[in-house]
Amino acid sequence: MSELFDGIHSKTYGAALIPIHKKAAFISEIRISARIELEKTDLAEIQKLAKLHKLEVDISSISTPFDVIRAYRFEDSLLKSTNNVWSFKLKTKRTKTSQFKDYCRPKNKDEPDL
Repeated sequence: MSELFDGIHSKTYGAALIPIHKKAAFISEIRISARIELEKTDLAEIQKLAKLHKLEVDISSISTPFDVIRAYRFEDSLLKSTNNVWSFKLKTKRTKTSQFKDYCRPKNKDEPDL
């Protein structure tokens, strides 16, 4: 029963997101979104970080406001999955290549990641 309510004994992260009158058998998805607009100093820091990894970032792909969404999917009031959605594609290239491509995270967890 404690997993239905956020508290010290709760086994479910995110239970506080469920409307109180639906806690008993909540089956739905809750989405939290934010609109992000990066400042010039943020863009400069992103370029510096990319350069450390021998990458160049297509700043035009992230210079306009974009949305970030975190979705929580519940079944019977228990958190089943979370998903993060970014409304842009981060485009990068190796400094010696000519075309920007969608950034792919390294498969090996020991490799550095932006």
